[in-house]
Amino acid sequence: MCMGYACEYPTDEDTLCAEWIKNELENKPNDFNEMVEIIRNGSGARFFEAEKQSWSPQADFELCLNLNRFSFILKVEQEGDLNYLRKIEM
Repeated sequence: MCMGYACEYPTDEDTLCAEWIKNELENKPNDFNEMVEIIRNGSGARFFEAEKQSWSPQADFELCLNLNRFSFILKVEQEGDLNYLRKIEM
């Protein structure tokens, strides 16, 4: 599910993330480098603007696009009325 910017309009990063996950699940190829360039030159350009570094730092861009950085996933579990994240090693 794409949230977009402030839940008001789509962003390249959300749309391409959804596309990447869908392709992976369907064993379809992804051109990750092309996706990164689309994001960098589109809605992700804000990560490189000096006046936006306090809320959209460039480091976030690099970290979010670092594939396979972690060897685990976080799965939402529910216990009664409480939702929590459980770490699952891959």
